[in-house]
Amino acid sequence: MDEQKNEVVKWLEGKKTYAVAITILVCGLLNWQGVQVPEFVWAALAAFGLGFLRAGVQKTKPEE
Repeated sequence: MDEQKNEVVKWLEGKKTYAVAITILVCGLLNWQGVQVPEFVWAALAAFGLGFLRAGVQKTKPEE
């Protein structure tokens, strides 16, 4: 089980922000089609997106 988890984590490396962006796009399209997307979903997606973006920027920050 731990080996599978490690493979998933490795696969997600560098893709989490894109996954959140695609999810936001899908929610936007659903909302455009008349499906009611709860407000907390938008807030959670924004928080995840900013958190993953911050983590990515932190990883690429050069050492001083």
